[in-house]
Amino acid sequence: HSYTVAGNSGNSDDLVVYDISTPSQPAFRTRINTNLGSLWDVALQDGWAYLAGDQLGTVDLPATTPSVVIGQNFNGFERAVAVSGPYAFTAEAGSLEDGVIRIYDVSVPASPRHLRDQKMYDATGIDFTDLVLYGDDYIVAITNIGTNDDTVVDRRNLSDLRIVASLPIPQIQGFRGVVDGKTLW
Repeated sequence: HSYTVAGNSGNSDDLVVYDISTPSQPAFRTRINTNLGSLWDVALQDGWAYLAGDQLGTVDLPATTPSVVIGQNFNGFERAVAVSGPYAFTAEAGSLEDGVIRIYDVSVPASPRHLRDQKMYDATGIDFTDLVLYGDDYIVAITNIGTNDDTVVDRRNLSDLRIVASLPIPQIQGFRGVVDGKTLW
């Protein structure tokens, strides 16, 4: 199946799913109340939706009646999610404000397991608003707070994420991004 999903950038906790196997005739499939508070971001992998809201949530999209599995509850909320293989990375916001990236084992998507948090900055007041995968080794963490708009993080060692570059972007406050080849938009 080909799916498109839509959340509401923090204004709703509903997830809307469309089947786009025939692109000229998208078909409404379902609307799911996620019970995740504000839904901020969605990532898709292998038929599963990974949701960033008050917590990380997962949904088996091909299921006859998709339901949300809600992960462990922490202070703050999850503002962004990126999934690569058996791992999900989320951006904690609203609590610690020091650029925390949470790492989950999602090798069994119906049972996400929190592995660890990593604070990326010693300064306070930094919440990442997006996490964008770059190849197999890096995450670009985007923020609209402070001077490090884009932070490139080496994720090869999950026990010790490392900042490899911080990129200030003058006169722009980052919020979301996408990588196309070797270009971050």
